[in-house]
Amino acid sequence: MSSRDQDNVMTPSHDGEERFRRLVENFPGVVYLRRNDALASIQYVNDAIEGLTGYSPEEVLARAITFAGLCHPEDRAVYDADIKRAITRRHAFHLVYRLRHRSGEWRWVEEHGVGVYRDDELESVEGFITDINDRRVAERRTEARRDRTRDTIARQLIHEATHDALTGLINRAEFERRLERDLQSARTGFARHALCYLDLDGFKQVNDTSGHLAGDAVLRQVVKTLSGAIRSRDTLARLGGDEFGLLLEHCSLDQAAAAAANLIQVMREAHFLWKERELSIGISIGVAPISVDSEDSIAVLGEADAACYHAKRQGGNRVHVSGETIAVVLTN
Repeated sequence: MSSRDQDNVMTPSHDGEERFRRLVENFPGVVYLRRNDALASIQYVNDAIEGLTGYSPEEVLARAITFAGLCHPEDRAVYDADIKRAITRRHAFHLVYRLRHRSGEWRWVEEHGVGVYRDDELESVEGFITDINDRRVAERRTEARRDRTRDTIARQLIHEATHDALTGLINRAEFERRLERDLQSARTGFARHALCYLDLDGFKQVNDTSGHLAGDAVLRQVVKTLSGAIRSRDTLARLGGDEFGLLLEHCSLDQAAAAAANLIQVMREAHFLWKERELSIGISIGVAPISVDSEDSIAVLGEADAACYHAKRQGGNRVHVSGETIAVVLTN
């Protein structure tokens, strides 16, 4: 074979190597070859290593810098285990972890690698690493926003399940749950509590003469008035229609009767308006004790409701305490 023929044969191989070299040098990431030794020392790395770590290829080789050594301590165990598992099974590996830059900054990277075998023995590992820090940070922000959205939705669903949509007060189901809690407190800790059952006087007339929009507006005004006249630890709930429940914790029956009488006075002094027209709204209240002798939540609610009915039959705008033969507080 002539020398010209030999040159023609060798040229494609040389061109291929040159193209491969340019490909590696221009690859938008770190390309490496590391030895199969105890340190996993790097045998070759392209110039992109400096942009990723702050160390030049010469420094990496001279100072025996390794990717494992730059790996974040919290990621190191998974890093080692995943590579070992892949090499053992002769599979390629894919890792995502934090790599320390020379400046001390931690950057998220993605690594793909595979073992190179000779005579059935692992000779080296080759692969590439790309900087995904900006993408990862953006993903984390998106995840955080998604978590906040989920938390907001969860709180909203819980609120909707436990509160009345019109007034914002807790609903009957949540009120009964809290009543049950107070019953347990009375039985185990001998605490004294009281339950007030409130029924508006004159509300049906508002609905009949001014419509349901007026009724809704009045209900919201009533709730604002009542809420401003009770303790912060007391629980006011809308039980349905124009009926409300009030839990007075750590409150004797006499104190509860006085608190109820105050609510009637507050309602009498309030001004409920609809389209600049003042509407007359009163309230009847039944009071029942929550004590160690209380049968159950249904019985307590029944006692307070019956007392409220008694107050209403006596003309309304008054308080009746369960077990009393007369309305103990009159405000007429």
